[in-house]
Amino acid sequence: AVITYKGGGINPLTGQSMGSAAPVRLRDIAEVTDSWKDASSSFYVNNEPGIFLSIQKQSGTNAVEVADNVIAKLDEIYNYLPAGVSLKIVYDTTKIIRQSLAGVRRSAILGALLAMGVLFVFLRSFKSTFIIGLSIPVSLLVTIMIMYFSGLTLNIMTLAGLALGIGMIVDSSIVILENIFRYREKGAKAVPAAHLGAQEMITAITASILTTVGIFLPLLMFKRELDIIGVLFKDLAFTIIISLLASLLVAVSLIPVLTGKYLKLYTRTQKPLKNAFWAGLDSSIEKSFTRLDEGYKRLLSRVLDNKGLTGLIMILLFIISLFVMEPLGGNVGLELAPEQAEDFISLELELPVGTRYEVTRDTLMQLAGIAREELKGYKDIFILAGNSGGFSESDIPNRGSLFVTLPPYKDQIDSHR
Repeated sequence: AVITYKGGGINPLTGQSMGSAAPVRLRDIAEVTDSWKDASSSFYVNNEPGIFLSIQKQSGTNAVEVADNVIAKLDEIYNYLPAGVSLKIVYDTTKIIRQSLAGVRRSAILGALLAMGVLFVFLRSFKSTFIIGLSIPVSLLVTIMIMYFSGLTLNIMTLAGLALGIGMIVDSSIVILENIFRYREKGAKAVPAAHLGAQEMITAITASILTTVGIFLPLLMFKRELDIIGVLFKDLAFTIIISLLASLLVAVSLIPVLTGKYLKLYTRTQKPLKNAFWAGLDSSIEKSFTRLDEGYKRLLSRVLDNKGLTGLIMILLFIISLFVMEPLGGNVGLELAPEQAEDFISLELELPVGTRYEVTRDTLMQLAGIAREELKGYKDIFILAGNSGGFSESDIPNRGSLFVTLPPYKDQIDSHR
């Protein structure tokens, strides 16, 4: 290939011809070979060379849904791979999301079951327990419906809000139900008892719900001023607020209707237990609660008789509790988020500027060899040499990364800690 021509033309100083132009070819000034570009970055999986493909979701999209769509296409991609080439997922960040969501779901379901179990112990009535238990899914359905129209999804924070809200959801319903039952013990019929029992408690439970809402409301009102805290907890606060307001609506509407019309409550005097065993067990539990009430009354009486001493003890306990904080010499530290059990170990390597890519690669290979010898129970070790591991298009020869993927935390021998 001709690059340019040398010579020829007219000399601008003498006006004489400079002869014919001589071509300057590429082979005259360079060595031309048909070859590959020199490597400036590389990727190794378990000491085998490979190609690293990182897929990042767009802002505002669902990470789990994107991962599912990519995984669904893998079988189709396998058909186009040449012989001897394999494709595997070395790391999936959505596993942590899936595990967290599953954990929160289990906690919410277990919390609901435990709440109903505790209610049955204290109420000792399948009908009353069913009424309170029914208020949980109804309140959650109302909350999820409002979340849907507000553009929220079921993520870690909203599910955590629902799990926290389950324990508070039943509070208002229990107060209404207990007051209705109290009127039934006084001899009131089902419908008047439901009406009077609910009407009498509306002000109290509304004030109770609103005080709790007032705790979480500032997270929504000042989410921009709170920076990352506002971003992290706005969905949690919104979910708790909506679930509490929904529980208030259910308590003052659904509970009176069920107890007054469809699932009428009866006292032990009105409908005693026929089975001798269950009647004796119910009587024993009732006596235990009676003794507990009497003990609380005696304790409360002593506290009220010694107001000054009680106040002094409370102040001392408050002061002592402050000293368990790390800034005051205690062992309770302050941090943004607690340490979590990870399923990978990462190491970022940065050598002095000007270090050649080959040196970076060899250093990472040595570190990978040390990891293979010293770590136990790992899944894969992969290195990325000549790149920072981000989404930058340019290679950085003096930087690299080493990743070690681990099995689930319960199966780990050596953990990230």
